[in-house]
This record gives sequence, C-alpha cells and structure tokens, in this order.
Amino acid sequence: MRFHFSPNLFVLYFSFFISLFLGVWGIKNRKKPAALQFGLSMLCLTLWTFGFILELAGIDFKTKLIWYNFQFLFIYLFPVNLFWMTKDLSNLWLKEKLERFYFYIFISISLIIFLTGVINPHDSLFMKNLSIIENNGYTFLAGAAGPVYYIGIGYVFFFVILSVGILLYELIKREKFFKLQILLLLLAQVFPLITSVLYTFKLLDTSFNYSTFIFSLSGILIFIALFKLKLFGIQPIAKNILIENLSDGVLVLDRENTVIDMNIITKKIFGLNDSCIGKKMGSVFYDFPLFLESIGINVALSDEMPISEKFYDIRITPINDFKNIFLGRLIVLRDITERKSFEKEIVKAKEEAEYANEAKSRFLANMSHEIRTPLNGIIGYLSLLSTTELSVSQKEFVQNARLSSNILMEIINNILDISKIEAGKIELEKTDFSLDELIDEIQVMFTPKVEEKGLLFSIKKEFQPKNTFIGDTLRIKQILINLINNAVKFTSNGSIVLYVHVFEPEDGKYRLHFEVTDTGIGMTHEQQEKIFSPFTQADNSTTRKYGGTGLGLSIAKSLVELMHGKIWVHSTPNEGSVFLFDILLAASEKTGLHSASKKNYMNNLYDFKHTVKILLAEDNTINQGLMKNIFELSGLQYSIVGDGLSAVEKCKAESFDLIFMDIQMPIMDGCQASQKIRECEKMKGSGPVPIIALTASASSKETKSFVNYGISDFLTKPFELPDFYMILFKYIKDAQYELRPLQKNEKIHSNETEKAIDYIAENIVFDRAEAEKLFQNYINEAETIIENMRECLKKNDYETLDKLAHKLKGSSGFFKLDAIVTMCLDLREYSKQKNAEQADFILKNLTGKILSIK
Repeated sequence: MRFHFSPNLFVLYFSFFISLFLGVWGIKNRKKPAALQFGLSMLCLTLWTFGFILELAGIDFKTKLIWYNFQFLFIYLFPVNLFWMTKDLSNLWLKEKLERFYFYIFISISLIIFLTGVINPHDSLFMKNLSIIENNGYTFLAGAAGPVYYIGIGYVFFFVILSVGILLYELIKREKFFKLQILLLLLAQVFPLITSVLYTFKLLDTSFNYSTFIFSLSGILIFIALFKLKLFGIQPIAKNILIENLSDGVLVLDRENTVIDMNIITKKIFGLNDSCIGKKMGSVFYDFPLFLESIGINVALSDEMPISEKFYDIRITPINDFKNIFLGRLIVLRDITERKSFEKEIVKAKEEAEYANEAKSRFLANMSHEIRTPLNGIIGYLSLLSTTELSVSQKEFVQNARLSSNILMEIINNILDISKIEAGKIELEKTDFSLDELIDEIQVMFTPKVEEKGLLFSIKKEFQPKNTFIGDTLRIKQILINLINNAVKFTSNGSIVLYVHVFEPEDGKYRLHFEVTDTGIGMTHEQQEKIFSPFTQADNSTTRKYGGTGLGLSIAKSLVELMHGKIWVHSTPNEGSVFLFDILLAASEKTGLHSASKKNYMNNLYDFKHTVKILLAEDNTINQGLMKNIFELSGLQYSIVGDGLSAVEKCKAESFDLIFMDIQMPIMDGCQASQKIRECEKMKGSGPVPIIALTASASSKETKSFVNYGISDFLTKPFELPDFYMILFKYIKDAQYELRPLQKNEKIHSNETEKAIDYIAENIVFDRAEAEKLFQNYINEAETIIENMRECLKKNDYETLDKLAHKLKGSSGFFKLDAIVTMCLDLREYSKQKNAEQADFILKNLTGKILSIK
C-alpha cells in the first residue's frame, strides 16, 4: 500500500469524511423519521469511498481487485437504503411484516449481484480484460463491462428512478409549504443519477470517477432538507401526537382486515394492547360481534352501537391511494353515551310536555262540553220564555240574557276549536268549491250585521267567477268570519272591505290572497306582535270594553298555517287595521260549473210537468220528506225506497231518468247498490242511468272512489233547491219545464227554531206550514235517535252509535243547525275512538240543544 496526496484523492477524502459524519449522525438520530435509512445509505457511501481510496493505494493487481470488488457491494446497497428513506418520507406505508420482507429481498438481491461479481471477476459475466492503468501518478483497475455489471448498474438506477418518481408525485401533491424541501431532495437524487448515467456510458472523462463525491454532495442536500428544514420530520410526529391525544378512538385496517394501527383510546375501549397489531380483525374483536358485523360488511358506514356498556358513534372511511385504489379503512369511534342519555331525557321531556298539552286540551274540551250542557238548557228556556206574554222590561231582560248566552256559547266554541288545534285533531277536507260562491255567502252573512251597526260593507274581487278550487270551505269561511267579526267588533264608524285576489299558479297551486280592512281603533306595533297568540288581545282595556277571549285570531292563524299559508296585519292606532292572509290551493277540474249554475237557479222554480222520473234511495225519513217536497214542488215523478237493495230491485222493475242514492243505508249501502245497478244495466243492454250520490261529507278521497262504483256525480247534504236544479239540468238536458219566479220570505228570524223553519220554507218546500211539519218530524226523530244513542253507549255498541250520529247529522244539516252538526261530528269521532266519557258529554249537549229548539 502506498498513499500520496493529489487533488483527486483530496476529493475522495472529503467525500469519505462527509459521508461518515452524515452516516453517524443519521444512526445516532435514528428515532427521527427516515434518519436511520439516511444514515445507512451514507455509511454505504462511506465504505464505497473507502474501498475506492484503498484501490488507488494498492500496488499489486490482487490488492486492487479486492478493494475494487469491495466497492461494488456498497454501490448495490446504497440505492436500496436511499429508496427506503424516500418511501418512509412519503408515508407509503405497507404492513410491518411486508416492510421487513421486501427490504430483506432487495438487500439479498444486492448481495447476489455482488457475489456474482466476486466469483467471476475476469470472465464475461462481470468484467472482461481487467488491467492496471496509471494516470497522473495513481493507478486503478479498468476493463470492459460484462452483462452482470450492467444488471447491477440497472438495479442501482431502478431504485434511484423509483425515488425520483416518489418525489415528483409528492411535489405535485404536497402543499406549497413543502415545495422547497421536496425540490432539495429531488435535486439530491437527480444530479448524481445523471452523473452516473454519463459515467456508465462513458460520456464523461473516465480518467477519474467522481461519483462518490457527487453522492456526498447529495447527502448534504438531503441532510439540509431532512433535519434543518424539519418539515417532513415534524409532520408525522404531529399527526401521531394528534391521533394519540384525540378523545375519539382511531383504528386502521388494511384491505385484508388486518389491524395496522390503533390509538390509546381504542385500546381502552376494547381492552387491547400492542400485541393485536398485525392480527386479523376477527381474532382481535371476537368479543364484540356487533362491532365486527358492522365494520365487516360495509366499506363506508356511519352507525351507533353499544360497546362495553357505553354507546359509540362508529364512522368508517375508506382509505384510497392517489389512483383511487382501495388500501383499507379508517375507523373512528366517538363516545356518545352522555349524548344518548341526554336525548332520552329530551324525548322523555317532550313526551311529558305532549302529555301535559294533551291533558290541557282534554280539560278544555271537557270543560267546554260540561259548560255547554247547562248553557244549551238556558238558551232553550230563554227561547221558550220569549214566546210567552211579557212586559216591555221583561222582553228587554230576556233579549239581553239571550245575547249574553250566545256570546258565551261562541266563547265555548272557540275554546273547543283551539283545544282541537293544539291536540292536532283538526283535519282539512278537500272538496271542490267555487270561490265566487263562497265570497257571496260571506257577503250575505255579514251585510245585515254590518249595516245594523251603521257601517259600510263592500267586497272587491280580482279573480274569474268561474274559478273553482279544492280545499276546506268550512275552514276558509271560519277564517273570514273570525276576521270580519273582529273588524265589526272594533269599528264604530266608517267601513269594512273584503278584498280577494287570485294569483297565477306556481308549481301547480294558486295563491289566494285575502284582505280585511277596517276603520276601527287600530293597534300599536307592540300589540300587533302578540295579537295572534292564544288568549291575547291588544290590552286589558280592550277585553273589558269589547269582550271576547282573544282566541279568534289565534284560531285563524292556525287554520291558515294548516293550509300552508301565512297571516299578518298592518295597523295604525285610531286609523284602522288590515288583516291579510294567503293560502295555497289546487285548481278543481270542475271549472266554474257549480257556481255559475247555482247563480242561474237562485231565484227560479221549475215545473217539469211530470216528464222526468226520479228514484230516491234514502233511509232518513226527514230527508225523504224534504226530497218528496222538492219533487212535488217541481212536478217530478218519483219513487222512494229506504235501502240499497230495494233500489236495485226497483231499477230492475222500472226505468228512471235519474237516481239519487244515499251512501250510508241499511241492508245494502249506496256504493254497493250503484254497482249492482250498473251490472243489471249491462245484462239488459240499456244505457247507464245517471246516479247522484247523496253524501254528508264529500271528501276528495270519498268522491274519487265513487267512480269505481259507477256513480256519476254527488250532491253534498245539506243542499238547497238551486243545487238540486244544477244537478238535474246537468244530467237531463232535454227536460220540458215552465219557469216560475220565487218569492222569498223577508221575515226576520227571531230565534234558532224559526231560522231553521224559515230556511226550509224559503229554500226547499216554499210552504211555512209544510216546513213546520217537517221540523216537528225532525225533532221527534232526533229525540228517538238520541234515546237509541244512550242505549248504544250503555252497551258499548260504538258502531251503531256512529251510524246514528251520521244519520242525525244529515237531517240536521238540512235545517242549517250547524251546532248540532258539529256535535254529531264530534260524537262520530269519539265513537271511533271508543271514548265513552267524551261521547256521554256530547249526548248531554245534544239533549240540551234539542230541548232548546223544540
């Protein structure tokens, strides 16, 4: 051996000491990310440089050959460690066993290539024609490369290129904050790679090999990037600290459901330790079958489940690489035991609040029924007292007592309505109606009342008279009645205006806009904010001066919202108020027919001279009597039967131009009878006779089902003579008749009984004596029905009780006895609920009401 100084050897010494320092530093700081692999690669470079120095210092061929081969061992080991360092930095994790396995495989391949060179140094497998060459005072071995040499160099280039590829990917993927570090790492590998390629293909001067020096400079760049910038170093540590300090459990599984990692919280949840890492999910969590089932089936999942006497929110997220290839799953377990307990408390509190609200509603309903029973008796006896001979003062006393009783009854009705609304028991009907007709009814209803107070009442319409809609006319009228009553109550002079506008449809529904304007006392802004709250009026003085409970506007607001609308108010103190509301309704297919036709028949009577033959199927004797009067008044031929089966038999024996069919009848109901009649017509080959259903509740669901039974149309009970003529002319177009104008009775109704009799006399039978006879028949039948109802209630026969209530409702409707109709509806509802207590209240009310109008 001989050592002598030269510039080229100085470069080698520099490379040796730099790489040695970096290697020792990396091993010493091996706990830092990628430091160990960096240190190993630098030590490989150190030994490579050391072998090169000793080769140059050797004198004979054999010595030089030993160190020549020694260099190639570490040339092949160097890129493997460099690649592993780059892989660790990029977080391309594999399973721990696979990590070790692949690392040992790559190292083994390096050793195999090296041993092949050692065993065959002089033949064609590795190097050919090796000889000592002298250049500038030092000697080294040189010769022609064989195939194994190129395999080894290719192996080196393979790992270097892989490392460069990883860094290029990271350069694209990483945030701007990491760009400088990645560029330094990339330069540290690309520069020596290019130099090695040029040396290998002898594109540079090969008189001296500076590869080790180039790689030592690369080591300096890597050292700066890794340990001075500290970016890659702090990020994995920070992530690890974050995961370990999370209050949630974190679990990582690979695609084969092997446990890759878990934090401390997960270990505590399942009672595990580090020994479960690397094991299959089933062998680790076999004590938790529900957890295994949930995470074993789904790739992505969000679920809640009990684990170890606690409740956890389980969220599973798939882990994919940059090519969207599935690698495994990240599972996060969040302890929601306290939240679930809190939710149970909320549910319990909600149920208690609902129960309390329902109890309050029941109490209000019970109290309203209890109060109404004696109140009906008071009103009834006052009505009877008013028919006796009284002095002027006594008549005034009775009139004031009746007025107070009626106000009290209105209050009770409002309380019952608000209790139903709060209990969610109000359901909106969906029937076809004419808006124009509805507004006309409001005008007829309020004009006398408004004019009596010396006010002007006008209606402004901005819609087509033919407009018809599907909705609950009773509830719409109730809203308007509440608002107009309110306006009348608080207006002493001036006017009240009802404005109605229909906007073009949006999303298949029309917006109906209503405004009720008055010139009354008005309200402040503070009063307007609370005016729609239950039991609230503008202030206490309002209640004392004008009376009322403050329920009307609250009821109106609730009904508007049930129709998916809104209600609001504009008001100025001492100038008046404007109450506005919008509702959304679908258009009816029956465009304008009912409204226009009814108006045409309002003041006319038609005499058909027995040219039309009609069959009536109706089991209610009161309704039979009413229809009989209509038929005789109009000169129609008719037959009347009391059940559906008789109607079928009658149709088999005779021919009719029109059939009116009650829906609910004994033996066979109207729908079944209509179906049988259609079957008989098919067998006889005769044309279908129009069948008109008589129904007390024409809900859209019910009327749509009529078509399935062959029913042509329906007439809602109670109806007036124009409604009857509207149907008659619709289905009998060639009837011969004479026209006679009607003379309406202008008598002012003094009490509810007279109102009912006058209504029938003026709108249906046109004979006062006949109307009184019909009303007395109604009273007799009503008393019998109520007595039968009591018997049904004692026997718990709720089905028959429901039918009797329906029957009384139908006949009461013809006399416009709305209070009795409402009670019958309530009784039917409680019959279906089998609520004996509430049904008994209703029966007491009915008894009192019948007594008051008897």
